[in-house]
Amino acid sequence: MAEPDNFDTRDRAHISIDVFRETAAYTFPSRNQERKPLRGDYTAHATQLLDQLAAALGTVPAAAADPRLPIQGLKSGTVVEVTTLPPAEDSRIKAVKVPAALEFPTQDVVILRSERNEDRTESALVFVPDDARAFLRNRIADYGRDPGNQRRPDAERFEVIEEVRAAEAVSLFTGEVDLAAPDILWWELWVRQPVALADRLVAAARNANIDVHGDRLIFPDTTVVFIHAVAAAVAAFAARVPGAITEIRRATGTIEPFLDRGETGLGQHDWVEELAQRVSPPSPDAPVVCTLDTGVMAAHPLIAPGLRGAWAYDPAWGADDHQPHGGHGTPLAGLVLYGDLEPLMNDERPVELTHGAESMKLLPPGGFPPTKPPSYGVVTQGAVSSVEIERPDVVRSFCIATSATDFPPSRPSTWSGAIDQIAAGAMPGEADDTVPAAERPKRLIVVATGNVSGGMAVDVLPSQPLEDPSQSWNALTIGGFTRKEQPPAPPPVLQAAVPANHRSPFSRGSQSLPDDLTPIKPEVLFEAGNMMSDATGF
Repeated sequence: MAEPDNFDTRDRAHISIDVFRETAAYTFPSRNQERKPLRGDYTAHATQLLDQLAAALGTVPAAAADPRLPIQGLKSGTVVEVTTLPPAEDSRIKAVKVPAALEFPTQDVVILRSERNEDRTESALVFVPDDARAFLRNRIADYGRDPGNQRRPDAERFEVIEEVRAAEAVSLFTGEVDLAAPDILWWELWVRQPVALADRLVAAARNANIDVHGDRLIFPDTTVVFIHAVAAAVAAFAARVPGAITEIRRATGTIEPFLDRGETGLGQHDWVEELAQRVSPPSPDAPVVCTLDTGVMAAHPLIAPGLRGAWAYDPAWGADDHQPHGGHGTPLAGLVLYGDLEPLMNDERPVELTHGAESMKLLPPGGFPPTKPPSYGVVTQGAVSSVEIERPDVVRSFCIATSATDFPPSRPSTWSGAIDQIAAGAMPGEADDTVPAAERPKRLIVVATGNVSGGMAVDVLPSQPLEDPSQSWNALTIGGFTRKEQPPAPPPVLQAAVPANHRSPFSRGSQSLPDDLTPIKPEVLFEAGNMMSDATGF
């Protein structure tokens, strides 16, 4: 067997290559250098793209005849639609995607939205500002020139683009849409950031006499604005603000995603926990709203940050919410602190509470004698006094979301009269002959009109009379209207009982009461939901 070489015995000098050495940072190749070209004639492909782009963009409108709305922060431009070439029949590629590199952020050439087609191609809406047209043409022209021994410029951008065409008004809509439909519906406009652009878009929509909802959803890269109009009006408005809107969806306005675990496996507790992590409590000196109801679940993760006190008119009742199925006083405290939870749970922003909540248990739980109707007023005044004794010198208002039918609302009752005294600062023990009544401290008492139950439309939809004590002259009585008219999905054979922006069928009023004896109620309306009606009118 031959002996292995002993390299330690070799003493020849190494050949120095330092004179030939060059230092450079390593860069990972952006694409497979050995892949086959997708185009046989790049010059012809570039010419085709240039011709299609020119036809899709058209001419820049003259200033006097430009239908586009001037919006600060949004360049004037045109939206075009691009589609990729289909993959080869024997290709294992799932789909030919629109390259992200097609965007030129410095020129504000951006992809608004993209979607997969059945033939494994992709289509995208691309916004091209007027002042970027020449830039884009030059880049495509450079792509089509013979690069010699150099790498072809922008091949990763344009090589897979098969067609460029003008974008139609319906292209921004997701799902099927009938632009000729006469139905006035709520729509979601997904607006590009920054948030200021959404503010200006809302102002432009209102100037165009389009109904815009006051709420919106803000995400890291988009803001969702809700408008109420027929589909054709939505499309016409979107066409006048090209580049501002990335897509348009039918507004669901539903809390179903939060109630149905579905495929995500997320339950109500998951949504609550996520929102609770974004909630900041109000400042110690913030004003409070005291609810007079069935008590409160003080440990609820959404209630605890804003709860400033919980008591009961009779300490033996306990301050906890005794109402079944989640309670009544607890959801009321949640409404006081947050309002509608649906937009907050659909959002990602921090929630800073601007005021606190208090709970005074006004109604006795099971096992205790019910409060007699003549005593409603006495108990309410005692409850208010107890709260003010427990936490004096607090800026506070009171909320009563319960009602009774023991007394007709066509005249004052002992309960409504007691509330009048509370609001006027004229409860027993508060009278001071040395101070004029107009100068005594007053209280803000917010009272609900009462609810309407379901039934036949002929009985439900006409205005129903108030329930005691909402006929109180000095209380601020709250009724309801609704913007909700979208049936559940998938819709059964049902339709909205009333159209959007009408009085909610759940809400009562004073229309049927004698106007010479009772005040005009309610004074204020908030979202109260809608009802659904079947073919029989139920």
